[in-house]
Amino acid sequence: MRTKPMRALATMAATITISTTALLAGTAHAAAPADLESLVDAAVTGHLRDDRIPGAAVTVVHGGRTVLAKGYGVADVRTGTPVDAERTGFFLGSLAKLFTAQSAAQLVAEGEIDARADVNDRLREVVVPDTHPGRPVTLDHLLTHTAGFDSDLVGRNRAAAEDVEPLAESLTTRRPPRVRPPGETAAYDNYAYALAGQLVAEVSGQDFPDYVDARVLRPLGMTRSTVAQPHPERIARNLARGYRPDGASGWIEDEGQYGAWSPAGPGAVSTAGDMGRWLVDQLAAGSAANRLMQRVHYRQDARLPGVGYGYEEWRSGGRTG
Repeated sequence: MRTKPMRALATMAATITISTTALLAGTAHAAAPADLESLVDAAVTGHLRDDRIPGAAVTVVHGGRTVLAKGYGVADVRTGTPVDAERTGFFLGSLAKLFTAQSAAQLVAEGEIDARADVNDRLREVVVPDTHPGRPVTLDHLLTHTAGFDSDLVGRNRAAAEDVEPLAESLTTRRPPRVRPPGETAAYDNYAYALAGQLVAEVSGQDFPDYVDARVLRPLGMTRSTVAQPHPERIARNLARGYRPDGASGWIEDEGQYGAWSPAGPGAVSTAGDMGRWLVDQLAAGSAANRLMQRVHYRQDARLPGVGYGYEEWRSGGRTG
């Protein structure tokens, strides 16, 4: 299983690519670590030049360890601060859904949540309307994008973390309609992942950022990652700026990376080094939660890739990953 957003994570400021040489194992393209850095150097510098990206960071893991972690370009075009793979934080966008899926999968593996039960059985601050009687929304639906909510992102994000409303409030006041019965169609669903984060919070008795910090980030030594808004100062001061190309040679700083639906991605930050630590743990697949995430839980059609918790199958060259 592989998560679609993990192919390339792009922020307005830069690009983080999280990769693994395990995906190349047994192919003619497998590169020994000695050859890897020059291969990545050529690819990344080319992308920065062609796509006019100020900076990037790359981590490659193989054999249960990080074999390359390197920064390219600058994190701030005004100060010229270079990108550092271990220190420079980037907004994760939808890669943060993996933290949400992992958090929920932990509670399922521990018997705290029944993934096939009506989420209303455990929610107190938020209620899912009974739009389709007898067809309740479950955690399994939320994590496989099959809950049936409409897609509506307009006006959700904020320029400043201080302007973000509480998660439960936004899930109630900004809830999109249920446009199809759950379990019928996979359609990318940010609201569903935000609701999954609320379920984690209510079942665990912890705020969602506190749960993720205690159960996902800290155990792996991911000390420069957070889903909290505002960010802790030690993380905020090393955050890459967000830019869009402006004119022939410049950039304009952009904002809008914060939002109440943080379990779906807004506001979450990590470094390339920290994401390498997370990926090493996922590839080991040692925990029940990790195995649960990487198992196919929904397939629209036998001919199509399946969907796990936070992941989707990836097929190439006759191989499935």
